[in-house]
Amino acid sequence: MAAMADDLSGLDPATRALAEGFLADPLGEHSPNLQRLLYTLRSAPAEGKHVLVEEVPGRRWRLARLGGRGRPVVLLDERFDDLAAAERRVFLLRLAARGAAGEGAA
Repeated sequence: MAAMADDLSGLDPATRALAEGFLADPLGEHSPNLQRLLYTLRSAPAEGKHVLVEEVPGRRWRLARLGGRGRPVVLLDERFDDLAAAERRVFLLRLAARGAAGEGAA
């Protein structure tokens, strides 16, 4: 998890605290503030958004990117046997994309 903390180094303290909460328990219940951050990340434009594709029901997931309206999902090479690890990866990728877009903290 130390490497994940490095991914949070450029965040403002409030967003960093929310991100740390998600990374600690991605499948658990989330505070209202973390729910707002997740909503912001999930409501970003679909094209290029990272998602998970379930390859083996309940057992294996694959990282992918949405191709945009009328275009197929692009499967990437990363695969996960742990849903929590997969969710953490997507969260960090979406958080990084949000930062690259210059959006403010939630």
